[in-house]
Amino acid sequence: MTAGSPAAELAGMTLTAATFLGANTNVVLERLGDRLEADLGVTVEICSTDGGWSSDDAEDGAAQVDVLWMCGRLLVGMQHQGRLACTTVAAPVFAGENAAVYRSVVVAQTDDGPSSLDEALAGVVAVNEPQSWSGHHALRRHLASIGSGSDRWFGREVLTGSHVASIAAVATGEADCASIDHTIWRSLQRVDPLLVSGLRVIDSTQDWPAPPIALAPRLNHNEQIAITQSILGATNLPGVVVFVPAARSTYELMIG
Repeated sequence: MTAGSPAAELAGMTLTAATFLGANTNVVLERLGDRLEADLGVTVEICSTDGGWSSDDAEDGAAQVDVLWMCGRLLVGMQHQGRLACTTVAAPVFAGENAAVYRSVVVAQTDDGPSSLDEALAGVVAVNEPQSWSGHHALRRHLASIGSGSDRWFGREVLTGSHVASIAAVATGEADCASIDHTIWRSLQRVDPLLVSGLRVIDSTQDWPAPPIALAPRLNHNEQIAITQSILGATNLPGVVVFVPAARSTYELMIG
């Protein structure tokens, strides 16, 4: 870093960072924090959410941190309503993808669960959080896209608090199916195969813009440029190939 550069303005500063996504993103954020500290001479404090959050948690937390990684729909919704003046700067290209996208997989029990999404509609769906894109709204959009009707929904829903809890609800028979962020599903197949061993994917949504990282308004233009450049240069991230530039406009299609 050279004197007078955007990065030099950050030297010695303490930045806070949080992810309001699945627990699989915690280690990615920690690695990004290490990268920011090495590149910019800052201290990064990670505020862990352990993969469970409510929209109230995310809204409260979003206003308190400098580097925020969260559901695109919730983020752009708060930006639209003037409740969050942060700047969207980056999005992940997840392992196995060629662009900054993700999707939801609909999971059910392998032996006793519904064989199709249409069959599952008569039963119970587990929803991690009403504001979640991957766990709720993406499934509603998917039902509309396959001709099931924009207002058609399941016989009953249960709110679980996290994708992992939704998977557990399906595994124990509390729910017939759940819509799960595909990156969390893949991660659990590696780190907790017993939890998902009796489940299978019965449907999948289209690709949607991957959850973005945004920066707090207290950071000035030069500071945001330096932080963004560091994030975009990060490598060796578990489950993420690279971060690419992103903008608020990319997520507008999630509103409505």
